[in-house]
Amino acid sequence: MKKLLSFIIFCTLLLAAVSLSAQIEFVLTINQATTNQIGGILTATNHGSQTFEYTFGGDPWCAIGVDGIIHSWGQWTIIVPVSIAPGATITRPIHWMDDYSSELTVGIHTLQAYIDWGQEYGIQAVGTPVEMPIGFDNPQPIDWNLLVDSADPNGINMRMAVTNTGNSNWHYNFIYSPFLHYSIDGNIIQHSVVQDPTDLILEANETRYFTLIYDGQLSPGEHTIQPYLRVQGWQPLIPVGDAVNFVVNDVYAQDVGSGEERARVPLDFYWRNSLYECIYSNEDLGGIAGEMTALAFYNDFPVNATFGNQNIKLFVQSTTREDLSEGWIPGTDMILAYDGTAVFDPGQNQIRIDFTEPITLHSGRNLAIMVERVWTLSYQMQAVPFMAQFSPVGMARRHYSDVSDLDGFAPPTASDSQLFNYSPRITIFYIPAPVANDDPNAPSHQPLMLRNYPNPFNPETRISFQLTEQSSLSLDIYNHRGQKVRGLLNDSLPAGEHSLIWDGKDDAGESQASGIYYLKLITGGRTALKKMMLLK
Repeated sequence: MKKLLSFIIFCTLLLAAVSLSAQIEFVLTINQATTNQIGGILTATNHGSQTFEYTFGGDPWCAIGVDGIIHSWGQWTIIVPVSIAPGATITRPIHWMDDYSSELTVGIHTLQAYIDWGQEYGIQAVGTPVEMPIGFDNPQPIDWNLLVDSADPNGINMRMAVTNTGNSNWHYNFIYSPFLHYSIDGNIIQHSVVQDPTDLILEANETRYFTLIYDGQLSPGEHTIQPYLRVQGWQPLIPVGDAVNFVVNDVYAQDVGSGEERARVPLDFYWRNSLYECIYSNEDLGGIAGEMTALAFYNDFPVNATFGNQNIKLFVQSTTREDLSEGWIPGTDMILAYDGTAVFDPGQNQIRIDFTEPITLHSGRNLAIMVERVWTLSYQMQAVPFMAQFSPVGMARRHYSDVSDLDGFAPPTASDSQLFNYSPRITIFYIPAPVANDDPNAPSHQPLMLRNYPNPFNPETRISFQLTEQSSLSLDIYNHRGQKVRGLLNDSLPAGEHSLIWDGKDDAGESQASGIYYLKLITGGRTALKKMMLLK
């Protein structure tokens, strides 16, 4: 894990330029770094086999440059002989030399050690430039950890976890939005940048998560993502955190639900035993069909929550049932997709459950899932919720107990359990169902190509989609609570590529607040959902 706060710069110089065989290692230790003063100690160690000897014609003969700029520093015109025996070390005070009126902007700056060899060789940089934060309020080491939640040929869903690992608050005001960027296979993905400040404050040991979405096409195979940070609009992007390797194959990922709410579903750790079941409509699923290979939930646990491995059972079934108002769908009428342990770490995490074998999601069907927390003596007194969203009454049921061992194969009666109006945010991993060869007019279950760029955006974004034939369609925008915000299209369009602009306003012309919004395209009995982020 890389840390932005890095106070040691290792610089190695082979002094061939001055016809010396001694190899000198320079180590720059920064002990003061503010917007108007930078200072430290330059240590020089002779790793060669001969004594290093050089006579400098001025003092000081070393200085610190910032962001590639080294000011001509004033020197006393005196003779400074330097001699370093093999294996010996000397130290020298070193400072940022400016005109004593300059002041750096708060942000990430590049420091470089320089040496003035005199008229014969001039001023030379030693070592590799290193970025470090200057002017932060109570600087603390910050971890940047990129999490890839899902990746398929149609794009990537990611989150950046930013953690203050120090013992006091960390504060920074990013002038431009978005301030997080990334490269894929070495190519930086360019986003529209606006001057829209983001004030980021992290308490000691606090973690914040930021959503990143890539909408481009990805070829099958292995790829690499490197996250970057934009501190100032004119500065180059700065790499932060470790690069992440991932593999794209023919398994697609379908996100279901906004996850803007928090609820103790599908597992309730407040009790020793819990049982939860819900139905996602075919419309909620985006009209997908095919072979499901895995399913993921998303937790949001306190940082001090400790669970480790927990035994669970996951039942899955493609169904024509519209709701659970009449009672549970028992496990005997479902497929036991997983029976084993799952890891529940503190913080926000994707908890992916890989099925024992693929399970068919039939075209036009709804999806029922049931999750059993197998009986255990452990439980949590604090709330340990999952990311969820409101669901219509009758779409979910739950039951929990500290005395009875609940069984998904024989769930409680309707009167002994309660209906619930939350469903967990999930991601379905599936292989799309092919079109039957003997029915060329059958609807395709390949995901609809619904995109928007830029994403995140401010103040507007271009929405595009492609039709293979003339189709009647509707295209609408919903907020994270499922409320319709804007109707963009309700028309019949010819085959081909189509695009339009959403200006971030509702049907009444009112500008919408920052947050997550969903595009919903319905055409030919198929539905596509697309997550967007409006940043202001």
